Amino acid sequence: MHLPAGYESSEEPWPVVFFFHGYLDRPIHLAPIFIRAVDNAVAAGEIKPFIAVFPDISIGGTGADDPATSLDERLGSWGVNSNLGRFEDFIVDELVPWVGETYRVRRDAAGVGLAGYSAGGFAALKLALKKPWLAQSVAGLAADIDARYAIGGSHLRPYNARRYKPITKDQPRRAVFRAGKLGTFTDEWAYWPVFDSDREPGPVWKTDRPVWERLRAENPMDLARSGDLNLRAHAFYLVAGDRDAFFFQHHIAPFTELLTTHGARVDPETPIHSGTHAPTFLIQEAPDLVRWFSARFEAAP
Repeated sequence: MHLPAGYESSEEPWPVVFFFHGYLDRPIHLAPIFIRAVDNAVAAGEIKPFIAVFPDISIGGTGADDPATSLDERLGSWGVNSNLGRFEDFIVDELVPWVGETYRVRRDAAGVGLAGYSAGGFAALKLALKKPWLAQSVAGLAADIDARYAIGGSHLRPYNARRYKPITKDQPRRAVFRAGKLGTFTDEWAYWPVFDSDREPGPVWKTDRPVWERLRAENPMDLARSGDLNLRAHAFYLVAGDRDAFFFQHHIAPFTELLTTHGARVDPETPIHSGTHAPTFLIQEAPDLVRWFSARFEAAP
């Protein structure tokens, strides 16, 4: 958690943003980037400060994570309730209330933000659509907006409205990312640990269903297809790199179209920026993102 300068001497509640890390990341991968961006913008007089929270939403309890490595071997929870843990309930029913009770933060949706990178973007966006009362300002950076995205059966092709067909068949070896000498990463690597955790009956899922069905229930793109969403008070900030190895930049246009039909505002006007799916993209985008959040909070004091 980051409490910017001035918090201790103030009396008013401060806006708060919850930042969710990516699938192989730890909170420490995000925190320095966005803390630096907030503090620099405050020092330059560009924004009013807000509190930033960086929760751990990795799959805990396995003891697999080696802190000496640059990545988290526990993998990510996607922020969902599954047989590996009730991560959505933890965020909504425990973390957010605890922050509100422990720190002087705004409790109204206009004063709360959600943001996430990659799989953390999936978590932030799906929480906003399932629980629209939670936060009205939501950001996805290189986010996996549509885990069922497929063009001609492949995740790794540019968006084409005529050829787009959401996945309705499990293919564990379907590629999600080709990493050259490191090999090909697949649906089984990305989605199976969580969304196939119903192989045995558990506390959340009692029956074994196809992975694509479990994904559909949590997938931001599918949630945005709901006809009864009212997002007129909400704004979304969606950006991705033009060389994103997961092709996540191609998720933005159809998702934006759906969000706007529900009355949401979507920024920025040009969402595809130069960059790859890497920390350098976050460093590049963080200053604009913190300015966007600050402007949203000031517009609804």
